[in-house]
Amino acid sequence: MVLKELVDLFEGPACGFRVGQFPSIDQDELFLTVALDDEEVMEAIGQEEEFPAMLSEEAYRAHICPTDDSRGGGIFRESRYGEHIDGTPHTNRYPGYVRFHLRFREILAPWNEAERIRLLRRRMRKFVKLHRLVEEGIAKQVFCAHHWHDLTKFRREKRWNDPFALLQWPSEEIPDCIQLYFGPDVAFFFHWFNAYTRWLLCPAILSMPIFLQEQVAARPMSWGGLTP
Repeated sequence: MVLKELVDLFEGPACGFRVGQFPSIDQDELFLTVALDDEEVMEAIGQEEEFPAMLSEEAYRAHICPTDDSRGGGIFRESRYGEHIDGTPHTNRYPGYVRFHLRFREILAPWNEAERIRLLRRRMRKFVKLHRLVEEGIAKQVFCAHHWHDLTKFRREKRWNDPFALLQWPSEEIPDCIQLYFGPDVAFFFHWFNAYTRWLLCPAILSMPIFLQEQVAARPMSWGGLTP
């Protein structure tokens, strides 16, 4: 009964999601998949929810798009790092955000995967308390499904989550790729951890002579077979 009501709600005009169902391998669970991929529906929900939307390059034709490398006086240096896993250019640009409205459609960037998920969850929470579904035993988990192809590109091209790249230098552009796929909350952790690693590099190098000196001084000295 609850499943039918959820499907009717998500597929109905209030949400406009694409819904699918399939059983687990052992046939004792049912997966309910919910997706938001209709552009008209996303625009309608984005405008109603006043969702923050990123400006596109078209909005900066007559202006300067800020980057993370400022020279002062409105001078920004742009760096390019190839492409993201979705094929969009990967640069150090940081365009602004505005509340989504249809009149701004021409100067807004397309929705990326993380924004679609956040928009979908915000719409779902307007009608359903997701944590209550789990607490009442109606659903075991509510989670976002990963794309194996994208995760493979992360590992092969960006060397992220690669056990053979544990000692690579924490570059500043890697959190951008993580943010595009996992969202800003997860990306901020890696951004903070990378910055923390860079900050500790010089103190770690300076502490090595002191550490070696203490280790040498702590070893007992022997003279002619006698230890003082």
